[in-house]
Amino acid sequence: MKKYIEVNNYTKIIKGMTVLDNVNLTLEKGSISLIVGGNGSGKTMLLRALSGLIFPTSGEILIDGKKMIFNEKFPVDIGICIEQNGMQSNISGFENLAYLANINKIIDEKEILRYMKLFDIYRYKDMKFKKYSLGMKKKLALIQAVMENQDLMIFDEPLNGLDEKSIDVFVKLLEEEKAKGKTIIIATHKQNIFENILDRVFEMYHGRLKRIDG
Repeated sequence: MKKYIEVNNYTKIIKGMTVLDNVNLTLEKGSISLIVGGNGSGKTMLLRALSGLIFPTSGEILIDGKKMIFNEKFPVDIGICIEQNGMQSNISGFENLAYLANINKIIDEKEILRYMKLFDIYRYKDMKFKKYSLGMKKKLALIQAVMENQDLMIFDEPLNGLDEKSIDVFVKLLEEEKAKGKTIIIATHKQNIFENILDRVFEMYHGRLKRIDG
C-alpha cells in the first residue's frame, strides 16, 4: 500500500531533554494504529508532532507525500483530540461545535446535532460547556475531531471519562471511518478495547518508538 504518513528520523529536544528520539514511522492510508506507553514515554509529544503542533529539532514528517511545516497549512484535513480542546467555557456545547464548523464551512448544524445524538449529549446541547462533566467534555472533543469527515484523525487517551456505551459507540465509529479510507492514530493505555480494529501497534519508551504487533 502507498505510504501516507512518513516520520523520518524525528527528534525533539526541549530544555536539553530528548522527548522524541530519532523516531521513524510509516503508516498506510485507511489504517488504525495504536501507540502505547507509560506516562512521560513520549506518546502525547509524538501525537503533537504528527498534528503539526510542534516543530522538530531534526528530522521531518511527510503527510501524503508533502512535508509538514510548523505553522503552515496542514497537508491534509485533520481532526485532533489532544489535551486542551480549545472549547469556550461560557457558550454551549452546540455553540462550540458550530463555531468550529463555521471555520471550514464543510458541515451544517444538522450534522453537528446528528453527532451529538450519536454520543447521547443532544439533550445538553444548550448547556454551557463549563457545566459539562468530564465525560461530556470528552464526547464533545471526539465529535469535533470526526465531524468534518477529516482524512487523518488523531486521538490522545480518547476513552478517559467515557461510559461503556459511549466507548462502544466510539469504537464502532472508528471502524466505520476506517472503512471510508480514513487514517486513525490513537494513544491509549487501553489497548484491548481497540484490538479487533487495529492494523498496527507501537510502543513508546523514553522517546523511542518500536512496533510490537509482530
